[in-house]
Amino acid sequence: MATECIAQVTFKFEPKSKPIVATFDTEHASSDGGAVLLKGIDSQLALTKRLAGCLVDARQSGKVQHQTVELFRQRVFGLACGYADCNDAARLADDPIHKLLVERDPLAGPALASQPTLSRFENAVGRRELIAMGHVLADTVIAHHRRRLKGRAARITIDLDPTDDEFTFFNGHYDTWCYLPVEGAGAGRSSTIRLCSAMRLRRAAIHNMDGTQLMGRPGLPRAAEESMP
Repeated sequence: MATECIAQVTFKFEPKSKPIVATFDTEHASSDGGAVLLKGIDSQLALTKRLAGCLVDARQSGKVQHQTVELFRQRVFGLACGYADCNDAARLADDPIHKLLVERDPLAGPALASQPTLSRFENAVGRRELIAMGHVLADTVIAHHRRRLKGRAARITIDLDPTDDEFTFFNGHYDTWCYLPVEGAGAGRSSTIRLCSAMRLRRAAIHNMDGTQLMGRPGLPRAAEESMP
């Protein structure tokens, strides 16, 4: 697909004197077709809709162009497709797949939110809303296991693993400057499927186990404590 960085270019190959021409000028093309599978899963779980319901929209209703759930989906699916920064919003604003992910017409639908709008949106989220979203995520994991195992699981095992993310303090194990968030993943006793149920952001200049006890503290995601009947 032609972009600001890649113009419409024609490549010519001539194996055995038979020219093959490849062009990148198809209209309405996207590099993120696989995200449609994520959208299908999200539609079944209604996860982004439930998570977005935890957010308080303080904007003036008459000036709103992008609903909260649309902004939430745009950011979440963008991250899932590898676009870590809101700066990518400008070139993805008219991407047909990304418009489809937020349930807009991929061709005739209006453009997605800009980088400033997305940045204001994600920076407006507070601690209370994050905790509420953690509860929704944990409850979704538990409900999924309950349906999948038909109530046969008596216990959920939580596996806590740190992982590195960019910037802040230096971590000797990962040999880089990073954050060190800890992830809580739940699974039934006989299950080999791990589902993320909680995440806690931490600076890197700490021990791997620092703060892990808080993952099961009352008031935070309940997956570390709750068992299924």
